[in-house]
Amino acid sequence: MSKILNIAVFISTNNLEKALELFDEVLDEVYKDSKCSSSSLVYLLLELNFSIKAFLEFENMVSFENLSMKNFNLVFSQHLEKYADKVGKEIIISYFNALKETREKTCCPILDNVLEYIRENYNNAITLEELCADCNVSRSYISSLFKNKLGKSFKDILNDIRCNCAEKLLKTTDYSIEYISYLCGFESQSYFSFVFKRYKGISPRDYRKKAPNVRCHNENGIVSYNI
Repeated sequence: MSKILNIAVFISTNNLEKALELFDEVLDEVYKDSKCSSSSLVYLLLELNFSIKAFLEFENMVSFENLSMKNFNLVFSQHLEKYADKVGKEIIISYFNALKETREKTCCPILDNVLEYIRENYNNAITLEELCADCNVSRSYISSLFKNKLGKSFKDILNDIRCNCAEKLLKTTDYSIEYISYLCGFESQSYFSFVFKRYKGISPRDYRKKAPNVRCHNENGIVSYNI
């Protein structure tokens, strides 16, 4: 697991101090690299922003899209050779606070159990009926919880987590789009492309073209990856 991803894990487990300490480590490594430049710092901070967003969205089934865009703009509004440390820590703290606020609003043991079930089974063809049966809750009750606590339907929550998973795989692997659609639980590549564009505002193919090249896996093995 990369150090950047570990920062996201520390945020998710409510350990802000460890997340900030690990960022100091990562930044020191970048500064010690003889090839360190402004572009290196931009790349690091964009990867930090994307990785935390993707991990927290996957784990918590909420969107941090607006915060991600705010942090994206922050990266390009500062002189990073002087303020990279400050910007990186602002990004980490912003996600920590946003996650804390979200959890306080949605705290509910039954909902937590149901969301955990979806996280564990999103890559299968699960239905609301199956979820209710396995979690021992009624359809009307869990639908009400989804709407009141998250402002979403079961279908939206399931598609959100599938698209977040696909977003990560498109960015960090060389898997074919068809294979990614299969891994994320979509019934076909065409349906995956339709849903992804609806939820992310861009097709999977175009998203991959625009994403920074940080591929770490392909369908045949491991390729270079350096964060």
